[in-house]
Amino acid sequence: MAFVLNRGILILWMMITPVLSAEEISVKDQGVFGELFDIAEEDMIEMLKGKLQKLKESGQLAAIETSLKKKAKEKIETPTPVQGLKPTDVERTFTHDPSLLIEADIKDPSGQVLAQKGQRLNPLTVHKPSQGLLFIDGEDEDQKQLGKRNADRFIVILVKGKPLEVEKELGIPVYFDQRGVLCQHYKIQQIPARIEVQEEVLIITEFKVTP
Repeated sequence: MAFVLNRGILILWMMITPVLSAEEISVKDQGVFGELFDIAEEDMIEMLKGKLQKLKESGQLAAIETSLKKKAKEKIETPTPVQGLKPTDVERTFTHDPSLLIEADIKDPSGQVLAQKGQRLNPLTVHKPSQGLLFIDGEDEDQKQLGKRNADRFIVILVKGKPLEVEKELGIPVYFDQRGVLCQHYKIQQIPARIEVQEEVLIITEFKVTP
């Protein structure tokens, strides 16, 4: 239930943080490479069924399912720590302009142009999140307490540690920067760090913890 409270704010942050570009998610026809063969669909299906049955009879299928479930649970409970980060040594503050470059005209269903190609749009001019982002090390006690004290002003995001355990321990919603997408996008190098909205730019601060 705690996650629902921040859902609207998280959606706003997703709009401000374009992680995937159109090029990264587009699919292109790469043509034909090599010789083509007819697909023996029925034979293939029967072969797969036979292999599946053998795995089931030998008990290997159950073992594979158990292993996959275990790995999935471990990935959720203990995500891979974000690489390339260090505790804040020298504090620094810098800005980030979240403006987006429109690559093609955006039109409504009636054909009216809402945004033109080449135009720059800043999501913060439309709406500003009421909470910032706070990045902490979930294995550092001082940083965890920092997150707890500031949970009303920031969405707490772990870069290391066990989010489910930390959430239960602190009694606040906790998230995790999977694959370090946010840290990379905002060029965060030291932890803890916070991102706040100031007018039409984002202020990013890497700072030291004061117990």
